[in-house]
Amino acid sequence: MEKVWKVYRGEGFRVEALRGVSFQVSEGEFCVVMGPSGSGKSTLLNLIGTIDTPTRGRIIIDGVDVTRLSEAEKDRFRNRRVGFIFQFFNLINELTVLENVMLPALICGVSFEEAEREALSLLRAVGLADKTSHSAAKLSGGEMQRVSIARALINKPALVLADEPTGNLDSQTSTEIIRLMKELNQRNRQTFILVTHDPTVAEAATKIVKILDGRVVEEKAV
Repeated sequence: MEKVWKVYRGEGFRVEALRGVSFQVSEGEFCVVMGPSGSGKSTLLNLIGTIDTPTRGRIIIDGVDVTRLSEAEKDRFRNRRVGFIFQFFNLINELTVLENVMLPALICGVSFEEAEREALSLLRAVGLADKTSHSAAKLSGGEMQRVSIARALINKPALVLADEPTGNLDSQTSTEIIRLMKELNQRNRQTFILVTHDPTVAEAATKIVKILDGRVVEEKAV
């Protein structure tokens, strides 16, 4: 990120959500972005994930300046190069566990057989090989998050983004989920960026970025 600003304007108001944010995350790092509510963490993640566009500044991911992409190009880039893990899981309850994980691959044009094969492999990796035919609605919170992790990884993204991934989990399950993400990060050399206000999540980080009032106030390797 190079001098990234995000300003929201409306009738009678102007909010500077991010103010000249610059930092770099190296390939394969497990980066944790920390800050209180309202500090700009979610805005930061949305910009990195190409869901939103900065007011000014540049964001370069895996050699691509995503701020120069059209909306259609952003959609393609996001589908193929970025994986998302959400606080509220965002699973489709009407689909099975296997179908939820396969879906991003099918959207990208991967054959059904290949998508199924990769989804089964990922579900084994996250410890849910015995839940493939279960409805997503019948899973525990920890199981739902494991499904969302597998779904985020199915297109082999260069970058995995997680927005408060332990926010809806108890402390023991949170520890297990962070340990799982760390193992996948190390095994696959995929870059992870997590935003959180939970200091215990930072124990797994190789890099910590602290943000306050839309500015980076600390950046350190761990």
